[in-house]
Amino acid sequence: MNAGRERRLGLRLVLLSLLLILPLAYWSAWEDCFPLAKWLALAAFGAVAVVPGARFAGAFAWVPWWSVWCLASACGFGSAGRWRALPEAALLILPPAVATVAGLVPASRLAAAIEAAGVAMAGWALVQFAGLEPGSWLSPFHKGVASTVGNPDLLGGALLLPFALALAAWAREPERRGRAAVAAVIAGGLACTEARAAWLGGLVAAGVALWRAPWRARVTAAAAALLFFGIVAARSGAYVRLASRGAFHERVWTWGRALDAACDRPLAGWGISSFRTVYLAKQTAAHAAGESFYHYTEYAHLEPLHFAVELGLIGLGLWIWGLAAGFRLWRGSPLRRTSPAVWAGTGAGAAAILADAALSWPWHVPPAIVPAWIMVGSCSGRAAPPRVGALRLAAGVAMAGVVILGGRLAYVSGSLRLGQALAAQGRLAEAGAVYDRADRLRPGDVRLCWYAAAAARGRGELAAAAGWAARGLALEPDFVELDLEVAAVARAAGDGGRAESALRDALAIAPSNARAWNNLGNLLGTQGRLREAEAAQRRAVELAPDMPEARRNLAITLLRLGRRAEAERVAEGGPPKP
Repeated sequence: MNAGRERRLGLRLVLLSLLLILPLAYWSAWEDCFPLAKWLALAAFGAVAVVPGARFAGAFAWVPWWSVWCLASACGFGSAGRWRALPEAALLILPPAVATVAGLVPASRLAAAIEAAGVAMAGWALVQFAGLEPGSWLSPFHKGVASTVGNPDLLGGALLLPFALALAAWAREPERRGRAAVAAVIAGGLACTEARAAWLGGLVAAGVALWRAPWRARVTAAAAALLFFGIVAARSGAYVRLASRGAFHERVWTWGRALDAACDRPLAGWGISSFRTVYLAKQTAAHAAGESFYHYTEYAHLEPLHFAVELGLIGLGLWIWGLAAGFRLWRGSPLRRTSPAVWAGTGAGAAAILADAALSWPWHVPPAIVPAWIMVGSCSGRAAPPRVGALRLAAGVAMAGVVILGGRLAYVSGSLRLGQALAAQGRLAEAGAVYDRADRLRPGDVRLCWYAAAAARGRGELAAAAGWAARGLALEPDFVELDLEVAAVARAAGDGGRAESALRDALAIAPSNARAWNNLGNLLGTQGRLREAEAAQRRAVELAPDMPEARRNLAITLLRLGRRAEAERVAEGGPPKP
């Protein structure tokens, strides 16, 4: 490869890294452009990997084995092991694969691009935090800013590597002006996410990046950390979130069910994208044995355990092989002598992502994991030898498949967001049309069935709503929200028996779901079964004491029972028990 082509390829990869980490065009209609942006970025990086035809050698010799195992998991076995899981497999295959060509690009240039993208993302997050732009995340779990990524936890993970690179550069290159400001802006965006796993990763990044740094850098960083925690302590909401034990309880519960699933199929796992279904089934079995806690999640919030569930110990072992190979490549890199700041920042960022993986899911997030892999790949400083023609052709065909399948998944993900936004504005007919188009392109998405059922019920099309809900339950019988939707449709149709049966099905899966208890109490109240209604509504208030609807409904039931004083106490926020 001549020097001119190498420079052009390097410039292309740098520009695409910006595309990967930061979708600069904020797609306000969706309120979340991440689903589409991640596929554009992966397709572009995959194309770059195919053009030079890099050979998987040295530290990346594990990538072909990893790729074969992921594809086999997506197509060959597991409860979700169908071709529909291929896009999810591509998300795991492409990041280390594209890193094989990163040696063609100067590491300092890649680091600068990643830092620039981090500043832009964090700056946008600070604008949202200040209330100057209505940054929102269409989820009941909204906590903090989302920038252009669409999710505060994903944003926190994506900022870890640029934060580590900026901090290491500031500590080791004090002559470069503005380095402290870059690190401060990214740290501010990281703080605003209120993503505790990312905070843990940030602390690890600071510790590694400042290791053996000048004493002034360590003292300044310690003072900044004290200031940060002082601000958190002063903000009641942030302090409550930091001190809350509820999320940790959810993590421990999730890990227990995931470990049960991993032990059932220890070697091969259940298949890529199977975690949610397997986890809910294990949770239902635990409830049948007498447990009462409920937590809905799609990830284990412990990435090695998540890989063990879906890819088995074989897949987890291949990934650990890759991490160990990447560590050896980084440790022996010539950057240690030629660019110590970039070398330290790369190691600190990788360590931060590993820490984040103990409580979150950064290994599944392209803006977090792909930059980390390309920085590790750039540590080699060598151009990889080309592939032979047949393998290069096979890689091109595979890339086309990834683009097609990934495009379909991106369209459905975007349609879900767009439909949510339209439904929130009361434009239910338009939301239904969006869901119909997405279903024609990629049928079989359980969330799409849920949203489409709710939109159809809102339009008064009860038969269509029931059909969507039935399709969703056929795909995932333990999806509680669909049972609640079936109950709502049945109640609107005047079928109280079917509504009660659906609500009790939901409570069999999720006995701690306050909304299901509240809805059951309301239904029983309309049937004149006031004592049963009171018991159900009391349970809802006990589970969710800050849920106004549950308190209001219990108060109404108590009034109907002639207990005015107790009803007033409940309505005013008092304890639900007499």
